[in-house]
Amino acid sequence: MSGFAALVPQDREAAVDDSVAATVVVVDPAQRSRRASESPKRAVLPQAQRAAATFDRFSAYASAGVRTVGQNLAYAGERLAGRLDGGGALALADGHLADGARVNSFQENLQMAMASQRTGAGSGLGSGPGGAGVGGRVSDDPARGIVGLNRKDGWNDIQHREFDKKVTGLDEEAKAANARGESMKFQKPGDRYWSKERILNQYPEKAYDLLPDHLKSKELSDAWEALNKRSDLSEASLRRERRELVRETLKGYDLDHKVDLQLGGKDSLDNIQWLDMSVNRSVGSQLRWKVGNPESGKFARLSDNGEKPGTPIREFLAQPK
Repeated sequence: MSGFAALVPQDREAAVDDSVAATVVVVDPAQRSRRASESPKRAVLPQAQRAAATFDRFSAYASAGVRTVGQNLAYAGERLAGRLDGGGALALADGHLADGARVNSFQENLQMAMASQRTGAGSGLGSGPGGAGVGGRVSDDPARGIVGLNRKDGWNDIQHREFDKKVTGLDEEAKAANARGESMKFQKPGDRYWSKERILNQYPEKAYDLLPDHLKSKELSDAWEALNKRSDLSEASLRRERRELVRETLKGYDLDHKVDLQLGGKDSLDNIQWLDMSVNRSVGSQLRWKVGNPESGKFARLSDNGEKPGTPIREFLAQPK
């Protein structure tokens, strides 16, 4: 009621009854202005202080090795933003755009960030560097050159076999590089020529040859042979029929680089394979989370100019099924 007198016109002040008039406090304009400016502060400051205190209490109860929910949101947002290309499209595991294929959702990236914190070096929740963590998960050990890769809940048997194929291939290549006196390292991906759409549109025969055994059913083989025997189709029509036949078979599969471009793999025909989409996105995303400051348990990336040598990778460790 302190500003009531200023709001009531002068010719109506006499009509204010005694009970109301008794509560009216007349103040000079300067004092009234100061009180008006302080009122929002009095209203907002206590709520802000209580919110800050609540957040502090929550943070205090959180495990020392686990980021708070708010920090994870911010962290995942920053890392997700780092995957945007110049046009605002999300890049995939190897740093390039897919051919209209689905990318990891924000929730998946957030879960990846939180899992990285739970099982990363120094988290206090694993069983030691390069070993099994909570729920059988494996963690990294950059000092020993060990990269841990984990499975995704809900995968079927084929997806688990695809995961094993991918990790085994990476592990064999890392060990082969070490035997040659070289080292696999994280690095900026180079330009990409080969894509799912390119190989399907221009080289459907090669796309067919690359199919994993579990996709080469007798029905598909018979259909492929039947196409090859048709003399009524032009070369262009035959290519189109082959492309659509293989495209239908490859629903849910990505064209993957056996050794990812972000690991120095080449964009060549001898380094590509068809890989289950979920497995490809999961492994590629996990690899991206591992790059960072070595002091925080991350792998250093090899710089373009060679000034920063990067962390050597000697082994890939797969989570047991």
